[in-house]
Amino acid sequence: MRYNTNMFTQKSIEKSCAICDKAFTTINYRQKYCSPECKLNRLGTSACKQCGKDFPIKSNTTGELCSSECWYEFYKEHGKESKICPVCEKTYHGNTLTCGAECGYKYVRMRNREKDVKCLACEKSLLDKKPGTKYCSRSCSSKSYQIKYSKYQNGDKKTHPQGYIYLKVDSKWRLEHRYMIEQSLGRPLHKEERVHHKNGIRSDNRIENLELWAIHTKDPPGSRVSDIKEDLLHRIMIEFDLFDEEEALEKLQNIIFKDN
Repeated sequence: MRYNTNMFTQKSIEKSCAICDKAFTTINYRQKYCSPECKLNRLGTSACKQCGKDFPIKSNTTGELCSSECWYEFYKEHGKESKICPVCEKTYHGNTLTCGAECGYKYVRMRNREKDVKCLACEKSLLDKKPGTKYCSRSCSSKSYQIKYSKYQNGDKKTHPQGYIYLKVDSKWRLEHRYMIEQSLGRPLHKEERVHHKNGIRSDNRIENLELWAIHTKDPPGSRVSDIKEDLLHRIMIEFDLFDEEEALEKLQNIIFKDN
């Protein structure tokens, strides 16, 4: 299919510049100015208050200062009115509402909030946060989410396949035997400190059954014979309501010989 090339050609138009009345030729019927200089001077010119130089007025400026350098120098000299910052109450000079960016950030939050709102997790003040903020940090938000949506709550327990008991403390899972020793000592345990179960039962986390070892290697397997004997006597005394260790020992011997 053949096209007529004349239908795609645009005719030149003769127009007169709206600023200098100079005649010019263009193919754009909307063009009003003959050059970029005339377009820049369409709003007229003005004398800069700082340097006195004439400059073309732009549509997005006040037409008082010609450049950012003159703007900075002008307000540096003429903006020295003494003010008191509404946030930190320090005296400063300038035309701003606050003494700096940090106080300005807090001022906006104070203006948009009538009362002091606190973090839902740690009750820390949220005065310098955005309106509608509920938590002071990501950690507080994460803790609150875990407490709200987790099926396990603080104080819940679960058993490890190796027999150890895990305890939920402050939204974290802790080994119960290490946590019991830490509560007894009043300090956190070091990595090289191990907690040993005297009777060899890993789920028995009574404080009298736990022993703190300071070693740099893995715990040796097994339990001491004396610890096993003491634990068996303790269990027999509880089960048969005995108060004398000799009676408990005699009962233990009868049970052993009876089984044999």
